[in-house]
Amino acid sequence: MRLLIGLICLTCLPVLAEDLRVSGFGTLGFTVHDSEHYGLRNDISAADGSFKDEVDFASNSILGLQLDYDFNANLSAVSQFTYHNQNSFSLDNYISQAYLRYKPTANWTIRVGRTPLDLFLLTEYRDIGFAYPWAHVPSEVYGILPFRYVDGADVSYTIPVGQLNFTAKIFTGSSESEFSNYQFPERVKTTSLSGLSLELNDYDWLITIKHSQGKFDDNIASVDELIAGFDFIPISLWPNKQDFIPQLNLVDSKSSYTSIGGRYDATPITLMAEFAKVNGDRIMVRDLLNGYLSLAYEWSQHLVFSYFAFTNADRYDIANSGLQTALLPAELSPLASALDAAINYFASNQDTTAIGWRYHLNERTALKIQWDHTKIDENGATLWINKTRFSSVPADTINTLSANLSFTF
Repeated sequence: MRLLIGLICLTCLPVLAEDLRVSGFGTLGFTVHDSEHYGLRNDISAADGSFKDEVDFASNSILGLQLDYDFNANLSAVSQFTYHNQNSFSLDNYISQAYLRYKPTANWTIRVGRTPLDLFLLTEYRDIGFAYPWAHVPSEVYGILPFRYVDGADVSYTIPVGQLNFTAKIFTGSSESEFSNYQFPERVKTTSLSGLSLELNDYDWLITIKHSQGKFDDNIASVDELIAGFDFIPISLWPNKQDFIPQLNLVDSKSSYTSIGGRYDATPITLMAEFAKVNGDRIMVRDLLNGYLSLAYEWSQHLVFSYFAFTNADRYDIANSGLQTALLPAELSPLASALDAAINYFASNQDTTAIGWRYHLNERTALKIQWDHTKIDENGATLWINKTRFSSVPADTINTLSANLSFTF
């Protein structure tokens, strides 16, 4: 599949061809916040973050270049290269899209290669800051899953339904990403990835329902190391250890993501909302609810906006694992802390109230300023970087200021 992706990129190289279209987008700006405990990052794939009194120019900045090449009226190739502060510097990490698109009829579209992972309302343009009102997408929804693409294929069918348009899409493939909690990235791959997307829209509104599921290929390296350390814990202190440990193994485990979203444009007001549920069949992937509700008002060259976003997940009490933590000798206590951190990695619990202003400098450029007020429950800061590895961090309230310039060309 990666060879195919490379070939798709190469098809767009004849820059002088009249059927080649070159476009791009970007967001350049800064972010500051006032937390004493946490580091800011744009999503859980980032291995580092900015802390109090640091001006962050990377987290919400992004640059993208897209090449579209038409072979004929039915067949085209799309390549998109994106820089968004990735941990690893490699061509594969910068290729966000690379696919062949075939339209045998006006209703059917087939894409093969690397396509955006269709989980969200803003799937096709989540990186294009100019396309949405806020200074950054709500991290409570867009930051909790690190996967951004599918190496595989999708098929979509669009049909008029009265005055409406209905689109159904199915996709299958695999995806890889990095994620981090303790300031170092770890690679994770999901295969047997498949999904269904349904959309119904009119001129001024859109409703989407999406469902996807996948299977993990390998375990996380740090979890393998953690499991190896359990050999030092005697059975007398953890009687059901051998029965519990398989719950920590991600190999062949399955997870799913289901969401419903919508947008309503009633000029000058725009409403947007998105709500989702994450489910997993192992203890490592906690069930999670998340979502946001956004309101924007536009006049002349100005737009003011606000949203409320949240994540909610139940934490697992490691006492339920059978491990007698109170009887552990001091030298084994870090293992219990590491177990608690691993199990509850996805137990994100926070909410954010945001307000902001957008000014259209011209039809391709916008200035944005946004203030976020985030409340984090104790040990609920999955979306942030924790300074103290495996340590419990109290609840926190964080104010964040973001300002940037978004553009397309």
